[in-house]
Amino acid sequence: MKALTKILNEISRWVSWLAMAGLAVMMFLTTIGVVTRLIFGQPLRGAYEIVEMIMAIVVFGSYAYTQTKHGHVHVTMIISHLPNKLRFLFFGFTSLLSTAVIACTTLAMFQQAAKNAATGLTTGIVYLPQAPFYYASAVALLLFTLVLLLDAVKAVLAMFSKTYAEEIMSTWV
Repeated sequence: MKALTKILNEISRWVSWLAMAGLAVMMFLTTIGVVTRLIFGQPLRGAYEIVEMIMAIVVFGSYAYTQTKHGHVHVTMIISHLPNKLRFLFFGFTSLLSTAVIACTTLAMFQQAAKNAATGLTTGIVYLPQAPFYYASAVALLLFTLVLLLDAVKAVLAMFSKTYAEEIMSTWV
């Protein structure tokens, strides 16, 4: 379990770095668009479309890393007062529910990417193919799903293991 956690954390970290690079590209394109509009009277052609496509990767690329750092909001106000087994039963159930929802979203993203690839859908101004951006977003969501699943399994194991219980409760505020 520790090896899998380490691998997923490392992959999540690299994907988040790619998302940050995408954010830098977005800021650069937006700035250039504003400057060209001020100087030449018209914005950079297609900058809005490219920023829009990269934004999905930036957003979805950051989810898994945030989960590895336990930065997503989870409310433990009530369950923290329950007995240990019941506490982690509820926490594990809600973690599995979250995993299922994101897994469905991931599947839908892969289906949309395949549909866009099959139809050759492009952006309207610079004719940038949309499928690669959808696939990149889908892979980032898949990584998020795996990280959520790992955390859900740990939550279930915490009912029987003091080590996992302490690890999980250390992230509760």
